[in-house]
Amino acid sequence: MDWIESLTNVLMFAIPAGIFSWTAVTMWKKYLEYVFKKHEVGQVLRTKNASFKTLLPLKMQSYERIVLFLERIAPENLIIRVHENGMTAKQLHKKLIDGIQQEYEHNLSQQVYVSIKGWEVARTAKDDTLHIVNLGINNLHDKASGLELSQEIFQTLSKLGKSPSAPAIDALKRELKQYM
Repeated sequence: MDWIESLTNVLMFAIPAGIFSWTAVTMWKKYLEYVFKKHEVGQVLRTKNASFKTLLPLKMQSYERIVLFLERIAPENLIIRVHENGMTAKQLHKKLIDGIQQEYEHNLSQQVYVSIKGWEVARTAKDDTLHIVNLGINNLHDKASGLELSQEIFQTLSKLGKSPSAPAIDALKRELKQYM
């Protein structure tokens, strides 16, 4: 009977010790999984944060460039910049169209960093500006001067109340505020 009692005493300590050890190992594994997962999430967040810190200045610079583009193609600014004394309406018209197109082509790459809506707003303003310039030349006679074309464009702008660039710039500014 002595050996049965000894075996019972050993089992009384061994079984709880085994259960405790098994629980400790299981909990330790769960803890390590948690730590590793937390570390991976932290790495992902740090990578995203680094990307955001890199992209934000590029996005802001693109919005600045598009606003500058819109300011430069606004008819009131463009006419002052390209008009020369003695130009015919056809010459001025060509310079205005070429100026708008060159500005647009120069800024095409900015669409990568702005929203689709933001780029669409800028492109629509460009198209509307081209339309105003084309309306101006269509309303004139063949021998009209550049000054007459300028007056025609300014009259169209006064009827509209503002240049197509103005609401586009406002929309881009509102969109940019989302990043601040």
